[in-house]
Formats: sequence, structure tokens, C-alpha cells
Amino acid sequence: MENSLLKQNDSHEEGVKNKFIAWWNGHEAEGSNESSLVQTEQNMENTLRKVSTNYINMLERIWGKGFLEPGYIDFNKKIFGLFTLNNSKTVLDVSCGLGGVSQNLSLEYEVWVDAFEENQILREEAFKNIASTKANSRIKIQPIDYADTFTFAAEKYHYAYSRDRLFTIQNKEQLFKEIHNALKKKGEFTFTDYILNKDIPMSDVDIENLSEAEDMPIYLYTQSQYEELATEVNMEMRNTKDYSAEYIELITLGWKKLEKELSAKDIKKELYPYILNEMEIWLYRYNALVNKKIKYVQILCQKKSD
Repeated sequence: MENSLLKQNDSHEEGVKNKFIAWWNGHEAEGSNESSLVQTEQNMENTLRKVSTNYINMLERIWGKGFLEPGYIDFNKKIFGLFTLNNSKTVLDVSCGLGGVSQNLSLEYEVWVDAFEENQILREEAFKNIASTKANSRIKIQPIDYADTFTFAAEKYHYAYSRDRLFTIQNKEQLFKEIHNALKKKGEFTFTDYILNKDIPMSDVDIENLSEAEDMPIYLYTQSQYEELATEVNMEMRNTKDYSAEYIELITLGWKKLEKELSAKDIKKELYPYILNEMEIWLYRYNALVNKKIKYVQILCQKKSD
């Protein structure tokens, strides 16, 4: 960790693991060994990646209050700069997470947001985050299950968006169809997500490592697949912007910030195992981005006139 938390070789990755395990166990990294690493990881197996207060606290320490991923308020301004937002606009948030994006949009532009989230604990935390703000009356948080049949209100929204969630949703065809139906005439849908680079198979080693680290199925599309999908549901892909380089920097900055807090012993000990596990996920995302197996992009689609 002397240079960066995010390096592309196994020896550094193991060194990072050992240092975090050492901090967790209350001794210096030199005192840890492979057997203690394995034992510690086994002890953590049943708790990590489960959404809990500790897990949420850890994510917010890295990415900011109300956020599950890089790209705090400044980055979101770039993403939503394509929209004309004001208090007459209605917005569909496909996966609100902790509600940071919806809250920011509503406070900044006074838009009305219907925010959907699959995970009950995230919904509850999002509600708490928003309840004490002026955005409370303009945001409605609702449950949804993208693995089941779902629908949105017809022709209600001027805009729809998703931040970094589509790669985890298998039935993208249904999602795009429902978003199309939910948008008003010439309404727009934008999303940021990881996409496969051209000619990279899901069997690629970096993609397989990423899939295993995510601890859930992932369904990566190429840009051309999203374009075909948009066409199928009568939407036009109007703009695509590659933010990979900036996103890599945001990932690095988030972990450097956490590294400083760990070094200063400003983080509660119970968060250490969650940090270690989350680090593995971001290492594999980082590697896939740097090795150009995936890209991090923003795609803008518009509903066509009938």
C-alpha cells in the first residue's frame, strides 16, 4: 500500500489483504501469515457482502454519504448535465441504493423522483437519509424485484436513469421495455454501467475473476447489444461517453482516502473485514478496466415518437 491500494499484480493484492488482516487483528502486517489470513477469511465468510449497517457505513466512508459507488455530487452533475431539470420534471430512479443520487437531484433541481430499490435494508437507509431533508416530499422510495414481473407507471416520467446497476440485471429486455412505457413522449433514459469491450468474451480471465468477486451473477453487454436493445423497444441511442479513465481515478481516490483513515485509526475495527472484502471486488473491477476488458460508460437513449 506504499504507492497505491490498486495495483495489478497478485503479490501486491496479497500484501494488501495481509495488511488489512493485520490491522483487523491488531498487529503489524509483518506479523501476519498465510494461515491466519485463511482462517480470518473463513471466519468472515458468512457475514461479508450482506447488506448491514456495518457494510453501509464502510461504503459511505469510501464513496460519500448516500453513495454505494464512486462519483459523488460533482460526477453526478456531469452525468445529469444532459437533462433539462427543474421543478416541473418527473424522474424515474431505476435503482436508488442509499438514495444519494435522487436526493442530490431533488435538492439541486427540485425534481420529483420515484426511486426504486430491490434491497429492503438499502431502501430503509435511503428513506432515513432523505427524511430529514427538503427533498423528502419530492422523493418516493418503492420496492421492486427485477427477477420477477414488474412495471412502472405509464408515460409518467420526463427522464429515467440508473447508476451502475444494469450489469447485475439479467432481464434487460423487460427493463428497457418498461422504461420505454414509463417515459413521456421523447422522454430520455440515461445510465452509467460497465460494458464489455468488443470481442471480449465472458470467459476472459479478468471477467471471470470479476464475476467471482462480485458474489452474484453479472450480465455484461457490449455497446452494440445495448444499441440493438434500445432499437427493439423503440428508443434511439443518442449519445455514449466513455468515462473509464475518470472512473479509474475515482476508484483510486476513494481507496486512498480510506487508506489515510485506516492509518490514522479513524475507522472502527468492526468495519475492517467489510473493507477487505470490498477491496477485492474493486481490485477486480479496476483490473478489468485498466486491462481494457470492460469500459465504464454513460449511454443516453430517447424514446422515439410513435
